[in-house]
Amino acid sequence: MESLAAHVGVNKALPYRHFGNRDDVLIALYKYENEKFDARLAALIDDAPDFEAKLRALLTAWYDDLCQGRGTPALMQARTQSHELETLRAARIQTSTEYIADIIQESYEIPRLQAKLASKVLLAGSQGLASIWQLSEAEDQALIDSFISMSIGAVEALTR
Repeated sequence: MESLAAHVGVNKALPYRHFGNRDDVLIALYKYENEKFDARLAALIDDAPDFEAKLRALLTAWYDDLCQGRGTPALMQARTQSHELETLRAARIQTSTEYIADIIQESYEIPRLQAKLASKVLLAGSQGLASIWQLSEAEDQALIDSFISMSIGAVEALTR
């Protein structure tokens, strides 16, 4: 908490007026950053005409935050002892799974269970993609294009 106060240039007692401890700060920040990300993503996806464009918007928004070390991607990795934050993270993953499954079903005639399974695979793949982004010399756009092509191919294979 003292480091936080020093970082933002306030008296070290001020954070304690609003938060009980470091975990409370992380929880509040996590909620705030998720709301910001969701609003930004909704605006991008509302303009997207198809599954590919929606997936591209989602990956690009996530990648932008990841590269800048901010927002939801950074906070998904924050270490804490807070059960509440872990519960929020698990709920976020569940909500993201449902959201992506909805997008899949809007674009393809596919049963809900298959859409949810495909969504979970895409989410797991995007975590791997994040690791590749950080370690690879490949161009970001090439990685996104490849991931999108594989994702579309996988979802389309489920429709057969």
